[in-house]
Amino acid sequence: MDRIVRWHICGMILAAFLMLSSTSLYAQDREESVLLRANMLRWATLTPDIGIEWQFNKEWSVLGNATYTRWSWKDNNRRFAQKEFAGEIRHYMGYMTTQRPWYAGLMVHGGQYNFGLSDHGRQGDYMGGGITAGYRLRLHNKRFFIDFGGAFGFTHASIEKYKTIDGVRYKTEDDNSNYIGINKLSVAIVWKFLNKTKP
Repeated sequence: MDRIVRWHICGMILAAFLMLSSTSLYAQDREESVLLRANMLRWATLTPDIGIEWQFNKEWSVLGNATYTRWSWKDNNRRFAQKEFAGEIRHYMGYMTTQRPWYAGLMVHGGQYNFGLSDHGRQGDYMGGGITAGYRLRLHNKRFFIDFGGAFGFTHASIEKYKTIDGVRYKTEDDNSNYIGINKLSVAIVWKFLNKTKP
């Protein structure tokens, strides 16, 4: 199954390359922006999330995102931990406007997790990707946006099931899982902190 995951990721990277090569990246609009972003859906679950987006013209951007949390309680018998890194390439579309609020793109993500909310828990790592789409709403202040987005794709996860006894984890089973469906949801606050027009 690892071979399927590798081919899936390679296919997405190839598709991104073909998408970029078929479009003039340095078209007439040469405006460049750097934006900071935070997914409020992650923060609402006490999972800090931060990202940066480089929009190298009005139509195209690339972004990276990181998520990290590590909570434990009841003498480490309960645990909620996750770390994730994700990358995305986006194409912004105007549809007869100059604001270009709609976008579509490709996303890859991977990370590790450890969820033990009772005496039994699961831990492992995951990797996947998908097709993204969304809408970026400009607020009254032109440097702030709300970004509504999601992705539909494939995620492969390894699962190690365990039981916790007196703070010590004992592995009970190994498994794998493959998921096809919505694998990203985002309501992000976005701040454009750098903006310039290239000559």
